[in-house]
Amino acid sequence: MAPEWVEAQYAQLPFVQAVAVVGDGRAELHGLFLVAAGTDPDEARTAIDALGVDRLSGVERVVEPHIVTADERTYRTYFTVTGLPMRAAVARALAEGTLDHHEGDGHDIAR
Repeated sequence: MAPEWVEAQYAQLPFVQAVAVVGDGRAELHGLFLVAAGTDPDEARTAIDALGVDRLSGVERVVEPHIVTADERTYRTYFTVTGLPMRAAVARALAEGTLDHHEGDGHDIAR
């Protein structure tokens, strides 16, 4: 599976500002979705699921979306200055259970 192609599909959602998918060593595909402020997490999850069903095969679909309001610090933690996902950082945060818990920033909206 080419993660860049999958990310490009999800990036077409209007509320998504950045997306990174990881699946190595996992039973299902996880995705970090940095979303615009004010995005309703339930609506985001519904749209993410619908896009996956409509456009992607079963192995390409994000099963575990991690939805976080975009801010500069979070962006810099998981994406390069040119916008490429830093998959190792995302995978590490998933393993540590910290992807959805950025202490003190108040920007976590859902898992």
